[in-house]
Order: sequence, then C-alpha cells, then structure tokens
Amino acid sequence: MPVFSGENVTLQNCGLTPSTIWVGDIANTVVRNGRIYFPWVNGASTSFSHQLTLTVDPGTSKPINQLKLKSLNKINGSIPDTQQFTFTFGPVA
Repeated sequence: MPVFSGENVTLQNCGLTPSTIWVGDIANTVVRNGRIYFPWVNGASTSFSHQLTLTVDPGTSKPINQLKLKSLNKINGSIPDTQQFTFTFGPVA
C-alpha cells in the first residue's frame, strides 16, 4: 500500500499493514484549556526527519475536513492546529 504526503486517510482494520499503525508523538504535546493535544505519526513512514502525520484538510468538502497524511509541520517550534489531536471520553454517538 503506497504511503505519501497528501494521501487521504481511510478507516482500515488495525495491524493489516504498517500504514494502519499510528503513534502519538508525545514529544510535541501542547496543553490548551486543560486538554492535551499531540500529533499522530503514521507507522509506515520510514523518514524520521519528515514524519507523515495525520492532518485535517479544512479545504475539503466531500467529505468535509478530510483527514490526510502530511509531513509534520513545525513552524517556529510549534505544530499547527490541523496536526494536533486529543482524546475525548464518553459515549459514542
């Protein structure tokens, strides 16, 4: 399965290929309003200098806010909101 920057992220069974493994990058943790946010790095990426990271593309409409793989984007030492995710506990809708 090809893995490249800009590729759409789809739901797949966990563990079938390296691209279904995601690692929370806690070294780049940000705390906002008492919540912890961090990027999710794709396990299929072999580049340690340009890790492929889960990224929200706010410019998409079908579906809205499509998830894509993009290189981890550190701007002045911080990571943009489009690459920061958190956990929310509670019932599933």
